[in-house]
Amino acid sequence: MDRRTLLAVLASAPGMLATRGAFAAPLAGEIRIGGLAFLTGRFSSYGVEAQKGLKIAVDTINVGGGILGRKLVVDLQDTQSDSAQAISLLRRFAGSDDVVAVVGPIGTPDMLAILPVAAQLDLAILSVGSQKTMAKSDFPPDLFRVCLIGTPQLIRSVLDKVAAAKNIKRIGLFTDRSNDSSQAESKAVRDAMGLGTGLELVAQETYTSGDKDFSVLIGKMLRANVDAMYLSGTTNEDVIIIPQARTRGFKGVFLGGATLTDPKIVQLVGAAAPPYVMFTPFDARSDRPVVVDFVAAYRKAYDTQVATYAAYAYDAVMLVKNALIRAGAPDRKAVLAAMGTTKDFQGVTGDYSFDGRGDNTTPEPYIMEVGPSGTFIPMK
Repeated sequence: MDRRTLLAVLASAPGMLATRGAFAAPLAGEIRIGGLAFLTGRFSSYGVEAQKGLKIAVDTINVGGGILGRKLVVDLQDTQSDSAQAISLLRRFAGSDDVVAVVGPIGTPDMLAILPVAAQLDLAILSVGSQKTMAKSDFPPDLFRVCLIGTPQLIRSVLDKVAAAKNIKRIGLFTDRSNDSSQAESKAVRDAMGLGTGLELVAQETYTSGDKDFSVLIGKMLRANVDAMYLSGTTNEDVIIIPQARTRGFKGVFLGGATLTDPKIVQLVGAAAPPYVMFTPFDARSDRPVVVDFVAAYRKAYDTQVATYAAYAYDAVMLVKNALIRAGAPDRKAVLAAMGTTKDFQGVTGDYSFDGRGDNTTPEPYIMEVGPSGTFIPMK
């Protein structure tokens, strides 16, 4: 599908974020931000969910009167799960003076790819969902992340709580060696184990995106007598690994971070999922007003369980709105400066504060599990 056809589909599809056309000049009275997401390709599951969150954010803002009295438009572009495409699109957004900020790219591969380009721009860029642990100094001055980063310290805390609740002592780790995000998360898990968790990492197996038969790797896990399999891959492979492991007799816990929060996994594997535990910054059952309103809008639009990447994208747009209001004008440099001084912003995925660049300085995870009805509930 070429880009013109794709844009026509997105503009006409119900529930999708429509744009007036790629890189078109804004109409009078509009504020324009760019959007980068893989809507097609091997990572599209996450990009499509992010697209839903973007649409809800834009609709909510514009129904409420816009920003600074002006309508918000997001020019969402498909990176096609191709990092070279993400770089090209970001350069084109940077060359459009009316684009005041960019939401995206989604995920680790595209975020790592745009680092050298982002270092040359004075444009607030909010990456969504990347999981590679990075120091503040690793970020260009205009790059921020909207997600919960699985640092070794955070993962150690999660593992301790899950081990106590689910009687876990021995863990096996699955890693997609072709995926930067999977490798980064797996390294954080290994580092967390090195901090001392009372658990043993007794099996480590790798595969490549697109693999279909995991029987040999699962067999090694079972011979190692694992109580839990930590999955650091993506939806495409997780929905294959889980039922294959259950068929082989694995009765232990499937465990993971942001990737396991995709509701499609549970929808596709059904009763094979539990026990299934993940850590996430988003609890759809929270009574915080910002969460209640977002969940209601999401379920009205899509009538399904809310995905974390939709919540991340929603927060990213709302963070841009917050920065624009504090900047007082749709000026790139003013918006970038305001973004870097964000303090105690209440998002649906937690409270956000930025110290000039990089990651949220106040992350807080929830530990969730799949309940009897297939929904995510706080771990018991």
